[in-house]
Order: sequence, then structure tokens, then C-alpha cells
Amino acid sequence: MNAAIRRWTQDDAGVVYRILHETWLASYSSFIPKDELLEYLELHYSPGILKNIIQEPETHGYIAEADGVPAGYMRLKIEAEASNVFVSQLYVLPSYQKLGIGKKLMQTAVNDAISAGSDRLRIGVMVQNGASVRWYRSLGYRIEKVEPFTMGRTTVDHYIGSIEIKRAGRELPFHPEVHVPAERIFSVYTPHPEKSFGALCGGLFTRQRLLWKHFDEAVQSLDEVQIKTIPCRGFNAAVQYNQARLASVSAPVDADSIGRRPCFLCLDRLPPEQICILWRDSFLVLCNPAPIFRPHFTIVSKMHAPQEIVSHTDEMLELARDLSPFYSIFYNGPQCGASAPDHLHFQVSPWRAMPSEIDAVDAGRRILLYYKSHIAATTLKNYGRAVIILESTDCEQLKTYFFGLVDAWKTIAGLHDEPLMNVVCSYQERIWRLIIFPRKKHRPALYGKNEKEQILISPGAVDMAGLFIAPRLMDYERMDSVLVESIYAEVAEDEKFAERLIRGREI
Repeated sequence: MNAAIRRWTQDDAGVVYRILHETWLASYSSFIPKDELLEYLELHYSPGILKNIIQEPETHGYIAEADGVPAGYMRLKIEAEASNVFVSQLYVLPSYQKLGIGKKLMQTAVNDAISAGSDRLRIGVMVQNGASVRWYRSLGYRIEKVEPFTMGRTTVDHYIGSIEIKRAGRELPFHPEVHVPAERIFSVYTPHPEKSFGALCGGLFTRQRLLWKHFDEAVQSLDEVQIKTIPCRGFNAAVQYNQARLASVSAPVDADSIGRRPCFLCLDRLPPEQICILWRDSFLVLCNPAPIFRPHFTIVSKMHAPQEIVSHTDEMLELARDLSPFYSIFYNGPQCGASAPDHLHFQVSPWRAMPSEIDAVDAGRRILLYYKSHIAATTLKNYGRAVIILESTDCEQLKTYFFGLVDAWKTIAGLHDEPLMNVVCSYQERIWRLIIFPRKKHRPALYGKNEKEQILISPGAVDMAGLFIAPRLMDYERMDSVLVESIYAEVAEDEKFAERLIRGREI
């Protein structure tokens, strides 16, 4: 097949109309009524109206042809003064998808953006259009916020984000397709009412113990870990002495160190004995070789993409549902405990293995901050650190609220990048629950002290959720209520932050 891209002309109005008609019905009719789609199409993109749009000087339009036959179209809006380039529309006919035509159109958009002096492409995509969201992500798409979009009489959530352009090579950061060899795959999981993902993970755990000696020894070592409970003012914490976590806790996570070392989560760097479950053809479920829990899994993106939560909240929620009722999933921000901040991953623990999962449903602790539209936001009193608990039976409403919370957080803190946070997520009795720990910093000052004063505690989601991991006996023995409370006070936002943030989101 020969694919070519050309600028549109007045004669292409009918071609664009037909492409929009077919692709809208294929992409949107599952969540927007067909009659509203067609009404909106006639109102805004009839051939006559399209001829006027084609004449707009700030609009660039392109037709993709496959062997001379129109197969797709893209429309860009160029704001020259602000050097902004928006991909207003990009559609490829269903019969021509997965042939590289969309990428050719996007590369054309990159060329126009560079000519306009822009370093990124701005893109909007409907939240419920999952296939397009995943495709844009494969090109490096980063979600920045969610806005409502009305088509006909139906209003849906709409991601707004951007793709950063690699100027030197004038190319998009396309992530090459990662092929997982058959010998690496324990099983392939796709949702099925009679197929338990949690049970499948249990099978992987058993299989890896049989095939991988190092992993089996690591699991056996959990029998020797020491755990103690530390009563604090208003809450309890626990400390686990676990020597196997030394490498993770002491790992350098500065940009220079990350850039110099090979990524240990990429497929070609995994131990030869390690096998996986391929989840929805996008993530690898792996047994964690230095477990905190029995079992303990790491769920790794097939693609080498940076650790970032907003663009991957839907996967986190889907994973929580698939893993229910056996497991919870947790996320460490790139500066909040992720030892591989350059490679997107989640971790999985048995449900309620962390103290905060139990505290989160304690009616005596909960303080309601918000309740509306199937969303409840609560915090926990006398908890020594900020915690925000979001709960909902509606996945889409929960995502929208969470995105708004992150937007408000960025505004309040004057941030561009992801706010510092850890998240524990579960799905039980048809309720999603996000336990969010807002942070001020990653490691406490004691982490960087000299050997006599040093406490090698590097808080991630597990520590923030009440289970500190101490890889050295000396640190385990020194941990007491004073240290626990001081570490939380130093690395976490204060308890009032939750209320300020929820209030800021509603303004």
C-alpha cells in the first residue's frame, strides 16, 4: 500500500464529510446517540460549511490517501502569535486503521508545528474514546485536564493535553511496538465474566516459585521479616524489617542517575526466568523479585514511558476492578518512591495489607469533605499526614473528579508537572476507592545524614499508608513514634491540606 498526504482543496469538502460521517458513527455512537451525531455533523460540517472552513487562513487541512483512495483526514488550527498548534480533528476510516496512516498525518502536524515555532502539539480527545486515547498515548500524549464537550444534546468528558515534539529530528516520540516473546508469557488476560484475573495472578506467583530459584528464596525470606506496631498520636503505624528491599530503598532517583543506568523494567532487561501475564496487550504483570507482601506484583507498561498518573488513571481503575476482590493496586509518583520513575508501572498488594486501607473505612475516623454526583471525598482525623479518600460507583465521574483535583492542586501550588503524591486504589463491592497521600518531598533529611545518624527510610505508597519498610536492622530498631510522626510531618502535607485542596477544586 502506498500512503500519501496532501493538502486539502475546496473539492475535498465532500470527502471530508464522508470520512467524518463514517468515523463518528464508528467511534462515538456507543456513548452519543446516532441522531445527535448526524444532526451535529450537518449543523457544523456539511459540505457547504466545510468549504468555508477550508478557506480559513489559520486552518491547515490534509487528506491521507491509500493507493490514491481517500483514507483519512486531519485539520490543524494554527495560532501564529502564540505559536500554538491544535490538532482539531484527525480521523482514519476504520478499514484503513493500523496501517500507519494516522502516524503519517501526525508527522505532518509535527512539521507544521515546527514551522510555526511550536514545541508541542495540543490535542483534545473524548475520554470514552479509549482506542484513540491509547493511540495518542503511544505517541507521547500527556493529559493535562478534562473539560466538558457537548455534541448535540449530549455532554461528555474531553481530555485536553499535548505531545512534546523532538525538534532535532523533527519527529514525534513514537514508541516502537514491543513484542513479547511467547516464552515470556504465562497467560494473556482479556476481561471475561468467567475468568478471574486475581486467580490468574495467583497462578503466575505459584509458577514463578517453581521456575525461578531467586524469586522462591525471596518469598521464603518473608517468613523471616520482623514487623512491629508503633502507636502514635491518633493512629498506629507498623515497621517491617526487610533486607531484600535495600536496593530499592537506596536507589538513586535523580535525573542524572536515571539517565545513566539502563531501565530494569524494560522487557529486554528482565531476568531470563521472569515470565508475565499480558494484560489487555498494554501491561506486563510481573512477580516482584524483592517482595514486601505475599504475593507482591509489579505491573509494567510494555512501552518505556515516564511514570505519570493522570494519563493512566483509567488503566489503574480498570486494573483495580480486574484484580478485585483479592488485591489493591498502588502508585508511587516519580518523585515519591518510584525506583524506576522513567518507566510507567504500578504495584499490587493483597487487599487491606496496608493500615490505611483499614483506617479508610473506619467511620469513627472519617470526615466528609464533599458528596455530590456519585462522588464522596473524605479525610481521616488525627492522622499525622494529609490523606484524601475518593469513592464512587461511577468510574467516569471518579476520573473527572480526580483530574479536577489535580488541576486545582497544580493551581494552588503553582506547579506545571505532576504534584507529589502516592495513591492506593481498590475496587470492592462495586465501589472504587482512591486513597491519596499528598507529599511535600520524597525522603526525610535523616536519609542523607552520616552513617551514625542516617535512617534509611525512603517513603513510598506503602510507607505513607502506614507500613514503613526498613531494610537495615539498625533502622528497624530505632523506629519509634517520634520518628514516625516526624517523618510524616516532613515529607507529607499537613492534615488541613486535604480540606484546602477539596475547597480549591470547588472554587
